[in-house]
Amino acid sequence: MAVDDVSEVEVLKQLLAKANSEYLDLLVDYITDGGKGRLMLSAANCKALVQAKADGEYSEAQLELLITELLHFGGNSIANLWRSGGAPWASIVVDVLDHLKGKREDGDSIIQLERRVLVQLLRHFWSKLSGAELEHLCEVLKVNGMPDQDQLEVLRQAVMGATEVGLTLTKILAASMATSTFGAGAALTGISWGGAAGGVALFAAGRGAAIALGPIGLALGGIWGAYNLTGPAFRVTVPCVVLIALIRLEARDLG
Repeated sequence: MAVDDVSEVEVLKQLLAKANSEYLDLLVDYITDGGKGRLMLSAANCKALVQAKADGEYSEAQLELLITELLHFGGNSIANLWRSGGAPWASIVVDVLDHLKGKREDGDSIIQLERRVLVQLLRHFWSKLSGAELEHLCEVLKVNGMPDQDQLEVLRQAVMGATEVGLTLTKILAASMATSTFGAGAALTGISWGGAAGGVALFAAGRGAAIALGPIGLALGGIWGAYNLTGPAFRVTVPCVVLIALIRLEARDLG
């Protein structure tokens, strides 16, 4: 399945041009396996992406390379080919959603599909957290005092409706996946909630800062480490879909 001309790359490039560079750095890390390279990635392209991250800024050409490589990984997942010509972003998101056993509806936009991926991941970690961890999470997000399933529905609506609570949840998902994959040195822009030291789940003061994990953050990191992301393509596409969804939310590209 080939990418349908350059227009989709241009649309994604415009979106990534609005992104915090630390999110772009994480995209590079997922695609290059933390700079170590992958069999499905040429040495030259790996070097170019790692250099862009080191420089701390991304040119249009580097953003286009980043997107092209991401679409190539999606093409490998969908077509089961060693090196395909890439796949449309919507097809990649659908593939990820299907892999996670999430539900979609006729007429879903690409933005709605991305958020359904977030919802499915939310459902997954919700079922794995302890009662105490869920209680604290719901207290922080101000959805405590209602039955578990009602809390989950409120959070599902927050994600699908792109509210501030939905944005916070998406940051938690992105940060916990990054920490599980790359360790506490993974950089993300300030993600702080809960106030007191015991209530901080995920926090990074800025570029290169360590993420301090509280009890919920540690639990989430363990969940992602055990999550069944079979095959190298899904280990790239699943967290990248989460990051693209986060970038849209922060850019207020709400569809």
